[in-house]
Amino acid sequence: MALSQETKVGLLVLVALILLGTAVLLVGNFRLERGYTFKILFNDVAGLQERAPVKTSGVQIGDVAKIELVNDRAQVTVWIKDGLKIYPDARATIASTGLIGTKYLEIYLGTKSLTPLKAGDTLIGIDPISFDKVINEGLKGFTDLADAVKSFTGDKETKDSLKRIFTNTGEVMEKVNTLLTNKSKNIETIVDNFQEFSVKLNQVTTKLDNLAGSISPEDLKTTMENFKSMSAKLDQALTSINNIAAKIENGQGTLGKLVNDEQMADDVKGTVTSLRGASDEAKRLLTRISGFKTYWDYNMNHNSVDTLTRSDFGIRIRPKPDKFYYFAVNNIKSERPSDPVTGETLKFDEGNQRYNSFTAEMGHDWGPYTLYGGLIKSSAGVGVGWRPIPSNQRLEFYGETFRFDRKVNGTNKAWVNAGASYKFTDWLSLKVNYEDALEQKAVNATMNISIEDDDIAYFLGLGGLSSLAK
Repeated sequence: MALSQETKVGLLVLVALILLGTAVLLVGNFRLERGYTFKILFNDVAGLQERAPVKTSGVQIGDVAKIELVNDRAQVTVWIKDGLKIYPDARATIASTGLIGTKYLEIYLGTKSLTPLKAGDTLIGIDPISFDKVINEGLKGFTDLADAVKSFTGDKETKDSLKRIFTNTGEVMEKVNTLLTNKSKNIETIVDNFQEFSVKLNQVTTKLDNLAGSISPEDLKTTMENFKSMSAKLDQALTSINNIAAKIENGQGTLGKLVNDEQMADDVKGTVTSLRGASDEAKRLLTRISGFKTYWDYNMNHNSVDTLTRSDFGIRIRPKPDKFYYFAVNNIKSERPSDPVTGETLKFDEGNQRYNSFTAEMGHDWGPYTLYGGLIKSSAGVGVGWRPIPSNQRLEFYGETFRFDRKVNGTNKAWVNAGASYKFTDWLSLKVNYEDALEQKAVNATMNISIEDDDIAYFLGLGGLSSLAK
């Protein structure tokens, strides 16, 4: 259908408005989030540019909205995200990402107990140190010093000595100044700590004097006698221990024979080894019991061709998370179904369905894939499953084939099923199965209920313990 002229013009205007709005947002100073602005005064902004980031603790909280000259001072207007509060004693400095990196504004928020700044308030910033000024001042000082030395009228050796003296003196004074500036606080702390230690040492000495004065000569004598008696008893105990050790070494007594008899030592060692082996086996079997998971499994199937509802009932056993056994009775019927037209009782295999058949499968999981095989509805068969969503394995596609010896019009034609299942809960799932895809081509809907039973797992694990007892 062709578009009318009005529709084309409308679409063109809409696209133009969208492009214009995008350009205004990108080029203009517009923001989609809320915030507020305030001003910071500097004597020198040291190369800070508009739209430079504003950070605190390394995290960007806004940007520089405008830089202008007001009363011979640089006035920086900054925009801060709404909800972040700046306080009157905040400090603002100009920093860079490296020695010659991009300039940005660093703000230390200030004391939270104060009233925060409002939109439009002014803050005094900390002027950055200009690298160019430092270089110029240093060169000027060297030039003045060189001129002074140059104007000296003495001999050349004296002039060279003066140069070295000035140079060395300047270096020493700079180091002393740095040391005193950076370490003055530490020096004050050391002096305070030493003074406090001196006071505490004096208190300890006074207490020791008082303690010594309170002990009488008789108490001191009694203490020394008790110490002497305790020393004698300790010596006797050590002598007895030495005698016992000597007897054990000579093989005397039960403990001595146990230590020195090699045969007995080997027997004890063998006994301990046997106990350790039995303990490991018991631990393995107990772990196996706790790892068993068994489920009662019920399927209610409805076939779209013969419109009959059939039931399967079985038990699924998982001795390991990736291994399972499945035993079931399929197509449970108390009597043979009858033909809906003639009313005659159907034979065992009519309609390609076997009633009261049996299934005994063994399967293994490899990640999202499952392979199983064995007896499927009283006939040998194999099947495969696939769970396409690794993070949610409730959806599964599967296919299976069995009854390879089935004759249809004189031709062998195996039974093939293909379908999908989805597990809504841990115990309820629904299946849609394209049953007998090569012949009957029926759609089969199944409701599956699977309930875990810990008692069965317990009794199955006891079989392993009984083998240990034998």
